[in-house]
Formats: sequence, structure tokens, C-alpha cells
Amino acid sequence: MNHPFLWAAGIENTFIPQARENLRSMDQFALTQHYDLWREDLDRVASLGVSHLRWGPPWYRVEPQRGQFDWSWTDEVIPYMVQEKGIAPILDLMHYGTPFWLSDSFADPDYPAYVADYAAAFAERYRDLVHLYTPLNEPFVNAEFCGKLGLWPPYLTGEEGFARLIVQLVDGQQRTMARLRELVPGGTLVAVEALTWHYSADPNLQPTFDEWHDFRFISYDLVTGALTDRQPGYTYLLQHGVSENRIADLLTAAQPFDWFGANFYPWSGGEVIADPETGTRTRRDSLTGDHLESVLRLAYNKAQLPILVTETSARRHVDGRAQWMDETLAAVRRCRADGLPVIGYTWFPVFTMIDWAYRTDTQPIEDHLLHLGLWDSAFDAEGVLQRHPTPLVERYRELVNHSLEGEIS
Repeated sequence: MNHPFLWAAGIENTFIPQARENLRSMDQFALTQHYDLWREDLDRVASLGVSHLRWGPPWYRVEPQRGQFDWSWTDEVIPYMVQEKGIAPILDLMHYGTPFWLSDSFADPDYPAYVADYAAAFAERYRDLVHLYTPLNEPFVNAEFCGKLGLWPPYLTGEEGFARLIVQLVDGQQRTMARLRELVPGGTLVAVEALTWHYSADPNLQPTFDEWHDFRFISYDLVTGALTDRQPGYTYLLQHGVSENRIADLLTAAQPFDWFGANFYPWSGGEVIADPETGTRTRRDSLTGDHLESVLRLAYNKAQLPILVTETSARRHVDGRAQWMDETLAAVRRCRADGLPVIGYTWFPVFTMIDWAYRTDTQPIEDHLLHLGLWDSAFDAEGVLQRHPTPLVERYRELVNHSLEGEIS
């Protein structure tokens, strides 16, 4: 393969700042104290030897009022990341949240134009430093939490809410991508989606799994103009309030991606078992890192682009995380040995994050420390969330160094 293997880390950057009754604000940079500890965090990432970092700024803080931008924090962080530490950001322009002034969030008719304007303002300021962009992280999950489950703004529910938000998110991505291509010629646009894998001893379930797996690409297919009326996603949109004209408009406005990023975790699907009462149920914790191979093949068959593992980790003790790392990297090696252009691997997040369940209950934050990373975090006596290295730090560092010597080529 001609493309050098890309080793990356990630810092969780979900921003849902809007609180309401029984729903707490959830800005991961605030909760993990990254706003204050960013320099030390970037130093730790750089110590791994990785070349790239999945990271993104909070739109709601960058643009606190419509058309008024505050670059004071990003003006410190991004030059330090790129120029001082030599790390290239794979920049999440959108990682779920919208500003307070956008009262209907993703459902606002002007959201697609507003998000493209924000993307353009960012690119104009940092185009000499940032060349890899993800227009929108995990559009499927975004539409699910914001449009189907009603947990995040605009708090829509049901299938109609999901379908409505998918087309809004697609419109926003397409406009963002068009602006980025104008402002950052030669830049790389990375699609990032949370993919799933299901399997069963019952071969009769395979057609169902094929539909489930294809449906996860509904946003990607719309953005790139690849969705056809033979796919379950097309029928789904029509059945849940999206007109043929609206679909046709999005397909006409198609924008291509340059890379496809797959996010995959131990909870991303599993073994499906027949259940006399519910029909089927998915057995939890039945995925192994080896299943990443099937996901990467699925992604390549769909996108026909260079494939990047943009997120993977495991909610386990250190030994369990090490096993997941070994299994997923073995899956990457098998794919590459077969000629699939799997060009990189990202451990995400590199530090402890705050469990999303924090938003929906009243337990203290220390009860929601989610240890998925290479560093585990704990609050000290002064309330600082200190990052403590686990043996995975050195393990990952050695993997990066060995790969540069040809272990992964």
C-alpha cells in the first residue's frame, strides 16, 4: 500500500450544553477539565508518537452569538497541537451539539446554512494548520439521540423524528463539504460513522442483518448520492415523512468523501438469538475485536475509499482493553494483508471520559468516570481530574514505534 499507516488517538468531544429538567449539561471538555488541562493532555498524546488526533472544538463556545466568533481558546490549542507537538488534527467540526442561540437545534430550517457558515469561518482561520475534517461525527447516532430518543436537542422522538433529522444532518454535511473544498483545496474530508455487526447461528437471519448493516450507512449514502430506491433506507425515509423531492434534492447535491472512518466497540452489535417472547434478542458482550474485520470489509465494500479505524476501545479493566487492542489490530492486519486499504487506527478516547448517562441522572460526576483509555483519571483532593498512565500507554507507544519499523506496512 502506498499510504503510510496512520496512528491516532482521540479525545472525547461531545458537547450537549443545553440543560433541562432531569437532563444535565454534558460538555465533555468541561467535565474532563480539558479546557484547563489541554496543554498537558496534548503533551501526553504527543508522547505516544502518534501522528494524528481526533479532536474538535465546541461550536457553542466558538460562536456564542450568531455570526460572532470567539477564537481565544482554539487560537492557543490548535497552533500548539500542530506547530509545537507535530500532531495533525482530524478535526470534528460537529460532535453532536449546537449553540444555545439555535433554539430548534438540528430541526431549525436554517441549521444546514448556519453549520456551513461556522465551518467556513473555522476553515478560513485555520486552513494553514488543519487539513483533515470530519463534517459531522456519527450522523446515525446524532439522529438517534436527537431525533428518535429525545435525549438531546431538539428532543424529537420516534421514527419521524429520526428521518427528519437525518435529512437535516445530510443537508448540513453537504453544504459544509462544499465550503471546505473551496477554502481548503487539497484537504481531506473524512466520513465517520458508528457501525454495527450482528451475527447468528441461524442463517435465515442473514437478510435481516444485511438490512440492519446497510441502514447504518443511510447518511453516507445520501451525502454521496449513492442511495437508491432499492435500499431499505430509501423506503424508510418515504414511510416516515420525507418526500421523494427532498431525497432527490439531496442526491443531486452529492458530495464525495476522501476517507471513511469506522467507529466500533464491544457493544456495537453482537450475537442475535431467537427468543420465544420477543422474536430475537442480541446477546451483550458477544463481540470480540476480531469482528472488526467484518466491519472494515463492510465499510470498504460500501465506500470503496481508504478506511480508517476512527474509534475503538473497550469498557474493561486494563487487561481486557489490552486484549481488545490486540484483537482489533490483528483484524486490521488481516484486512491489509488481503489488500484492503485500511490506512490507520485510533484508540478513542485516550483519557477517561464521562459516561453519557451522567446527563440523565443525579449521581455525582465521580460515579460516571468511564475508563476506556490509555490513561485512567481520578479526582485528587483539590478536585482536579488527574490522568494516570496505565500499562497501555507504553503498549500503544511500542505499537506505534514498531509499526514505523515495518510491523504494519
